[in-house]
Amino acid sequence: MHLENSVKLDFKDVLIRPKRSTLTSRSEVDITREFKFLHSSEPYHGIPIIAANMDTTGTFEMASALGRHKMSTALHKHYTAKEYVDFFHKLENKSDAFYSLGIGEHDWQKFREVMAAAPGAIRYVCIDVANGYTAVSYTHLRAHETDSYLVCRLLLEKKKKKKHQNKKNTTTQPK
Repeated sequence: MHLENSVKLDFKDVLIRPKRSTLTSRSEVDITREFKFLHSSEPYHGIPIIAANMDTTGTFEMASALGRHKMSTALHKHYTAKEYVDFFHKLENKSDAFYSLGIGEHDWQKFREVMAAAPGAIRYVCIDVANGYTAVSYTHLRAHETDSYLVCRLLLEKKKKKKHQNKKNTTTQPK
């Protein structure tokens, strides 16, 4: 077991001091932001709060509710392709919802099907990697061009495949 001995901070250790402001009312506060991405010409404009793509929070209803307040929702990936197409066709503000894309081949095929049926309707994608914090070897981020939008797909290198390749290389080399 590893014990952490470094200093840890708690809420009682943090003091948030208000800055001076020229605003006369809280209703004048604007917390929306615009983000420009390195590999996309599509900016994001809204409040940078995104509901997670879990079954209970990443719903069409949540996207509609949060969208009224300029916040976003990463939709869960259990909707059918038809449900996605219907929703994204009706969605007026494209930053209200992110399409969640898993890293499996099935997820990629469903995404392509939705993009073909609703071209230009999806502008933002959440790449969903279960347990992304674990020690897994990510090989590269591969870009796929779909219409005029650049969509990045995360490819995962399987350790077994790598081990198999290494084993194959060592057995074929002369001793």
